[in-house]
Amino acid sequence: MLFPEMPVYKNLELGAYVRRKDRSFVEKMKQEVYGLFPIIDERKKQAAGTLSGANSRCWRLAGHSCQALNC
Repeated sequence: MLFPEMPVYKNLELGAYVRRKDRSFVEKMKQEVYGLFPIIDERKKQAAGTLSGANSRCWRLAGHSCQALNC
């Protein structure tokens, strides 16, 4: 799920909400996503709802990758 008015990085942090007390895990997860999808890193302060179609697909892939990595 994407919260369109929140920045991309806040959406990533919400994706790790259940592990929120483990700050090192959350930071590691964000860095892994940014490493796999550099465009997400470039747009991390942008409102998620303003991502282009291609960037939105990267965002969805990042979410699926994170699940596969057991994030």
